[in-house]
Amino acid sequence: MARLIQGRGISQRPKKNLWDASGLARVEAVISKRTTLAPPPIIVESPPKPTIIEAIAPPTIGDRRFKQWQKVVTGVDTSKKGGFMYEGEFISQTRDDFKVGTIVISYGMEGSRKVQGHVAKVSRLSSDGEWVTLDYSRGISWAIDLRTATRKALGT
Repeated sequence: MARLIQGRGISQRPKKNLWDASGLARVEAVISKRTTLAPPPIIVESPPKPTIIEAIAPPTIGDRRFKQWQKVVTGVDTSKKGGFMYEGEFISQTRDDFKVGTIVISYGMEGSRKVQGHVAKVSRLSSDGEWVTLDYSRGISWAIDLRTATRKALGT
């Protein structure tokens, strides 16, 4: 009953008359092997998981004789003043695991024992495991100087 379409290798059956449930309308359908195959699987792409760089030291700045700190920044609250405007978690200066794209503010003091100055920088972790400096500031107004670069890096 099935005839072979030359050159394609697909077998095709003749048209059959099918009736709908009420029996009033005549429906013609072509039945072929392709309709009996399962549909191709649906591929749902999930967002890529953030890559984690293991055991990398956070960026430091300034003289280690004086105070230093680093903070993973998650937001900027402009209603607060100074370094308090940067929201996030303080991190230790030892090696730690960080996600690619992590934004870190590093603060330190440099100079002599008698006269010190403020230094700070905003850094982002690149996919090759290096800290890329986005902005750098010296002086008492370091928090205001870094605010624009930090907000731009966070996308806010």
